[in-house]
Amino acid sequence: MPTAVRRTARSRQFPSAHQPGRILPEHEWLPSASCRVVDPELFFPSGRETASRADEEAAKRICRGCPVREPCLAVAIRGQEQIGVWGGMTTAERRRLAVEARRLQTLGQEEAGRLLAGEAVPVAATSRPAVVFHLVSAGWQEAAIADAMGLSPDSVRTLRNTAENAAAFRHLVPAVDEEDEAESFGAAA
Repeated sequence: MPTAVRRTARSRQFPSAHQPGRILPEHEWLPSASCRVVDPELFFPSGRETASRADEEAAKRICRGCPVREPCLAVAIRGQEQIGVWGGMTTAERRRLAVEARRLQTLGQEEAGRLLAGEAVPVAATSRPAVVFHLVSAGWQEAAIADAMGLSPDSVRTLRNTAENAAAFRHLVPAVDEEDEAESFGAAA
């Protein structure tokens, strides 16, 4: 269960998180966070279920220029934070990133191997980004992947972007068993 985040008007206080493998301890990166001088209401809206789209975008803009975006995102992903913008991502975005990163670790290798061997293989929609990632890693071009998987080049490009975004952050996502994946982040994907 995530630790509650305390909101104050002058400072943004983060939960204490003692998960192993965290990139930096909070006391080392928190003083450099761009959000420390911004009203925490922008990142953690109180009195309403979710932030407005404008508030989310404003918070993300601050995060994009933050020198400690990755450790902040790591705390939110590993702590399964359910509230607020952390590391430039909303809860829903962090949830999707974590699911895709885990899928890259666990799915698609068998299908990609069979496609590389020239076999016709049906690929489940949930495995497609991982299969595309593995095929690109093996040196395949998007057009060849589209032909082999029976997809449009635009679909392959979208799947590749999804996979590459998840791959860039997969070191932040702890590996879980497939049955645990449904429980992660409140079972939403």
